[in-house]
Amino acid sequence: MENIFKRIVFLLLFVFGVYSYLNHRFTRWERIIIESPDKTNYITIITKDSVRYIMNGKHRNVPESNYAKLDISNISPIGDEIDICWHINGYDWKLVNPYARFIESDLDSTLYYLQKKLDEDVNGIPTRKEYLYENCVNIDIRENSVYPTEGASLKYFWMFFTY
Repeated sequence: MENIFKRIVFLLLFVFGVYSYLNHRFTRWERIIIESPDKTNYITIITKDSVRYIMNGKHRNVPESNYAKLDISNISPIGDEIDICWHINGYDWKLVNPYARFIESDLDSTLYYLQKKLDEDVNGIPTRKEYLYENCVNIDIRENSVYPTEGASLKYFWMFFTY
């Protein structure tokens, strides 16, 4: 009986260890798909180390073209947010990843607007006021939170998993 108890304890410790390793290894998502409330637009964001790729549509990998590339090396995980407005000013979507450094983009600029940085108020302080409209959403991508909640739906993926 004591031998069975030791095996059960060992098995539980082993399972807990594997779970802890996988949880630590995969807590940083690598791909997120953002869906507009009316389900007409999708944005895929793939993060590899300190580089973030933003693409229109659903993607598993970064395509050869039609993406934006940002440097997020100076963004704290706590302040890593994305603001999106859907169907605004003639664009399918308008997006800003505050504090990310813009590297390049070959997205269709007649359909998608990638704002390089937040506008500033008269005192030079970045403001999100243009992302506070009814069809806009703020996404804290590390915390998986969306405000307002009906502004978008999120699906997180790790390259280990597929959709």
